Amino acid sequence: MEPSSSVTQSPPRRRPAWHTRLRPATLGRALVGATALLLAACFCVLAAFDWLAAARETEVQETSAPATGRLLATFPLDPTFGRVFVQEWGPGDATPILISHGTGAWSGFWAGIGQELAKAGYRVVAVDLPPFGFSDRDPKARYSRADQAARLVGVLDELDACRGVLLGHSFGAGPVVEALLRHPQRLVGAVLVSPALALPPDGEEPIPASGLVDLILGSETLTRMLTAATLSNPMLARRFLASMLEQKAAATEAQADILRRPLRRAGTTPGYADWLPFLLEPDMEALSRHAEGLRSIPRPVSIVFGEADSVVPVAEGQRIAGLIPGATIDVLPGVGHVPHIEAPAEMLRTLRAQLERIAPEATRPGAPRRLDLEACRLIGTH
Repeated sequence: MEPSSSVTQSPPRRRPAWHTRLRPATLGRALVGATALLLAACFCVLAAFDWLAAARETEVQETSAPATGRLLATFPLDPTFGRVFVQEWGPGDATPILISHGTGAWSGFWAGIGQELAKAGYRVVAVDLPPFGFSDRDPKARYSRADQAARLVGVLDELDACRGVLLGHSFGAGPVVEALLRHPQRLVGAVLVSPALALPPDGEEPIPASGLVDLILGSETLTRMLTAATLSNPMLARRFLASMLEQKAAATEAQADILRRPLRRAGTTPGYADWLPFLLEPDMEALSRHAEGLRSIPRPVSIVFGEADSVVPVAEGQRIAGLIPGATIDVLPGVGHVPHIEAPAEMLRTLRAQLERIAPEATRPGAPRRLDLEACRLIGTH
């Protein structure tokens, strides 16, 4: 008799307890709860930055601004636009070269270049375009490209200069191009350094802001808190500068301190928050946001670009140069978005050559006076 065979069966696998408990509905509630906790944590972090900004921003405008500058009442047609802070170098009777800085910067960020150009006989006026630096902030937040262009022309008025040369860096190039299109009779020409014009592709309109941007800008509190955590946060100044440079070592603590100086002024974060829509949303009324506008610029323009610019590709600079009639472009090898910080000596040589091309008379004394020429009054430019 043959022995009977038996098959040993494994006991059924038991699911882990957590698998049994977490049904789809339960899992969904857990995810919602985790998301709510994460959002609450983010809100608390942003609120902390907002509190730190309010505690830090206590300095009075007049006493915190450098003694080397002054405030000009640059908008005679509407004094509520406020005064503009400028720093000046060089002979007072030469044609002024007005410098329009980029995002988060101010006139002090261009002091080195201004002083060196002044040694060569140029009259340099670095402008704090509000809400940055030490200019008055506009209570109505009129910071469009057209408004900022009018402020630049207003500076010419207050300097009693009939005509000037504009130099615009990065986001500050937008007001310069706008001034070339709206007030050409007041300008000799312009230099654009790493211009961030945000031009749409040929034949297309600027792309509207995304729903997320609209959501952020729809809340005054959220906009202010995000600004406090980023744009007006002094702890990020050096990192922010380094992110735009190819030569990272040029982002020194001394340069970061220059950027930090206005961040102690009272009302900085709310002022920057009022400006933020002009960075994040397309300025649909700006002539400088359209390729056809650039094709109609009637004054000579030179462009400086860093070959390694990671903010605005050099190909965009070449495109801009191709759109502006007669424009020239100089590309600096191994340089990123801020040439005057990364390669100041090379930048200075390039600027002097460009100024000699577009405004050879700029160093001559006896700049025409506004009061002598009716055509140079701001009211005549509208």
